[in-house]
Amino acid sequence: MAEPQPTTSPTPITPPSSSGVFGTKIPSTVTFAVGILLFFTPFLEIKCNSMTFMSVSGVQLATGFSKDKNSNQGYFPDNNSSEGHSTVSESDKEGPNIYAILALMFAILGLILGFVKMRQRLNSITGIIMALGTTICLILLWSDIGNRIRMESPNNNNMGFSFSIGMTSWFYVTVVVFLAAAFFSFKRLQAESTNLAQKPT
Repeated sequence: MAEPQPTTSPTPITPPSSSGVFGTKIPSTVTFAVGILLFFTPFLEIKCNSMTFMSVSGVQLATGFSKDKNSNQGYFPDNNSSEGHSTVSESDKEGPNIYAILALMFAILGLILGFVKMRQRLNSITGIIMALGTTICLILLWSDIGNRIRMESPNNNNMGFSFSIGMTSWFYVTVVVFLAAAFFSFKRLQAESTNLAQKPT
């Protein structure tokens, strides 16, 4: 009578832990898309006697805008222009701001790279770089505009009008959104590193 052969139990394989939604590119990609849409909101507001006089969006700062006093754009209104003046000369145009251009460029690149197929770690690292690059450029934009405001601010006592200019809440929300994009990209990188460490050798 044949003796029963001992059965060998299979070696258990520890599956990689589930990283959840933070282990995917969905949070960072969505955040980049939201941040780009926020560039179409007003980043600057010019107020006259505490009333909003005109506003400039992030896209307008990146592409340049007209300073015609009859438009809803520009830094400060041209009080020396005649009422019949309807054309806009080259001197009445505000050129693109280099920091706004770079911020928008980093944001668009971050969104595009989120859809490009590449190594997951590389995708996460580029997401962090693009998000932090956008945030830094937005902070430099805020500093640059602040310096220009101090240099170009008109006389507040002129004809009893008081003009003030400042960044809107939409601008600060945009900065927070791209900081969140950097955080989500970092969490994805962290989750990928954890999964690699748990893989059996």
